[in-house]
Amino acid sequence: MARGITESDIHTAADELVAKGERPTVERIRTHLGTGSPNTVTRWLETWWNRPGTRLQPRRPDFDDAPDVLAELAGQWWELALKHAREATLREFTETEQFLATQSDALDGRSGGAADELSQMRSRAR
Repeated sequence: MARGITESDIHTAADELVAKGERPTVERIRTHLGTGSPNTVTRWLETWWNRPGTRLQPRRPDFDDAPDVLAELAGQWWELALKHAREATLREFTETEQFLATQSDALDGRSGGAADELSQMRSRAR
């Protein structure tokens, strides 16, 4: 007898899709798992979307047996790595935004030129 999918199955699949750079959708999760009714996947995917904060919070490694100073240093390194990742992401976003603005301006220029050309053609056609 086939076992139904669980909330944990859906959450894990959604996390795996995000790790691959894909947005978790009902169809993508069903494809990823190879099973699951749309209703069940939808229900558990909603619970996944309702708790993004717990998934996105920085996780600090657990150093139960490590000296306190080592645990503190590791935590500082982790925070520094997160800071650098955020800065790199912001730089990339800014560069992409500038590139898109340039492309938009170029398209606006072409659009204006095409509109002028169309107007001239209409004038000649009369």
